[in-house]
This record gives sequence, C-alpha cells and structure tokens, in this order.
Amino acid sequence: MLQRHQEYCTLMMDDPRYQQLRRENVSVAVLDHFLQRCQNVLFHIAIAVTRFVQMRTLDALFTRKQYPWIQVELNEAQRPIFAGRSELIFEAVRPD
Repeated sequence: MLQRHQEYCTLMMDDPRYQQLRRENVSVAVLDHFLQRCQNVLFHIAIAVTRFVQMRTLDALFTRKQYPWIQVELNEAQRPIFAGRSELIFEAVRPD
C-alpha cells in the first residue's frame, strides 16, 4: 500500500496540472474548505441543540398535562392482568 501511494505521489508531482496548480494561489480553495467545515459544524451543533430543546419541551408538555381523564391506577386495579414477565416488558398495558 505504501509503495502504491509513493508511485501515485510521484506521478502526481510530475503531472503538469499539479505543477500549474502549485504556481497558482490556492488560498481561496483552502479558505472555502475551512468555511464549509465551519458551516457543517455549526449546522450539526444547531441540530443537536434543536433536538435537545425539542426533547425537553415535549417531556415537559406531557408531564404537565398528566392526562387527568385517564385513571390508570383505577383501571389496573379493576382488571386482572394475565401476563408473564416478558409480556409485561414488551407489551405495554393500556387502559380502556
């Protein structure tokens, strides 16, 4: 792999396109690449912050509502639950 890389590196160094590019000013391309990386990082941070805020907001909304018309304890106390441990883990008990 290193030998192949060395061969390609030598071929690239001898390429006239590389020689022409080496003489030109490429700082704009480097700056553009840097700005794209910064923009990408900012977008990822914005997405992470949005997901975090959304998660907290929805959690607070559902916690605050508490759905008073559903009396879970009363429904569960009135009906026998016939299930094994694995069924209780994988199948949620829903009140009527």
